Amino acid sequence: MTKYMLTDGSVVEAEKECECLFHNEPHWLYEDRIWKDRNTFMLDDMNFRGYAKEEEMRLMYKSWFMKTHNIQEIFSDL
Repeated sequence: MTKYMLTDGSVVEAEKECECLFHNEPHWLYEDRIWKDRNTFMLDDMNFRGYAKEEEMRLMYKSWFMKTHNIQEIFSDL
């Protein structure tokens, strides 16, 4: 189960908020994983600049999302 540590120190479960049938995680984390996987294909084509630019955009969005939702850390409770 994926959990978030919030900026106030509390820990909450990351709940799925969509109706998608092909993942069991919050949709924004699923999309982040898909975006990252897509970016790695650029490395196969030796497109290092494109990879770096897309990863920068992905991480900027992830950082923004976490800040706006008061998420300090994402971790898995295995």
